[in-house]
Amino acid sequence: MSGSVQSNEISMVRGDSGRFTVRCAEPDGTERPFVEGDTVVFTLKRCYTGQEAVEKTLTVFTDGGEAVVNLAPGDTASLPVGTYWYDVRLKTAGGEVHTIVPKTEFQLREEIGHV
Repeated sequence: MSGSVQSNEISMVRGDSGRFTVRCAEPDGTERPFVEGDTVVFTLKRCYTGQEAVEKTLTVFTDGGEAVVNLAPGDTASLPVGTYWYDVRLKTAGGEVHTIVPKTEFQLREEIGHV
C-alpha cells in the first residue's frame, strides 16, 4: 500500500496504487467475517454531500472473511489533491445495511515524480 491508515484516516499520493483491508466486528466486539452474499461498498467523495469520486463494490472476500479495497492509479490520477471523505457500508446477505466505517477523512497528496 502506498499511503497510511491511522484511526481509519487514510493518506495516499494521487495516482498511486492503494490497497486497504476492511474488517467487520459485531457490536460486542467479536469479529464478523464477510460471507458469500454480502456486499461491501467503499465510497470516496470530495464533499460528503456531493457526487462520488471513487466507488468500489466488493462481493468477493479473502479466505479470512476480509474485504480488500484496491485503488488503481487511474482511480485518483485525475482528482484534485486535498481532503476527501470516505465511508464503508455493508449490505448483509440477509438484507441488513450497516455503515462499518463512518465518514472519515481521506487525504489525497500531490505527487512530485512520474513513472
